[in-house]
Amino acid sequence: MVDTDKGCFCDENKGTMNDDQVQFIKEYWRGILAEKAAKEEKARREAEEEAARKRAIEEEARRKAEEERKRKEEEAARKRKEEAAKAEAARISDAEAKRQVCEDKRMKDEEARVKKELDDHTKDQAEAEKKAKEAEEAKHKAADEKDAKKRAELLAEAEKKKNEALAAKTKAALD
Repeated sequence: MVDTDKGCFCDENKGTMNDDQVQFIKEYWRGILAEKAAKEEKARREAEEEAARKRAIEEEARRKAEEERKRKEEEAARKRKEEAAKAEAARISDAEAKRQVCEDKRMKDEEARVKKELDDHTKDQAEAEKKAKEAEEAKHKAADEKDAKKRAELLAEAEKKKNEALAAKTKAALD
């Protein structure tokens, strides 16, 4: 008979069991528990393998989706780049046309300005020459005049016209 802290081992008839019978029962249950543990281990392993397969499938799907997303982004970026290049080419073409129009207008304006300045300069110079001639005539007239007072007035007038003519010539030369 086996004596334990919990008491004795008994058979189904409440009879006491010997050591061999107790060992047999223990081995029997150890076998059952080991078989159960093996089945549970197998089921766990199979579940882990299935989960790993699912993760691999999901990862592959994610990878393909990411590749597709990147491909679409690259395609969209390429299209945007092409559109930007077209727009830039059109902008440059428009800008070149506008620049040419502005350049033509500037050239016409410059020609008109130069012509106007030349006309103004010619007028100013002609006027200055006319005043100089008048001053010279007044001087000669004054020299011919016998009366001193009249001569002084005429000389002053001639000097004034001469100064005006010089100012006009200077102004014409500066313009």
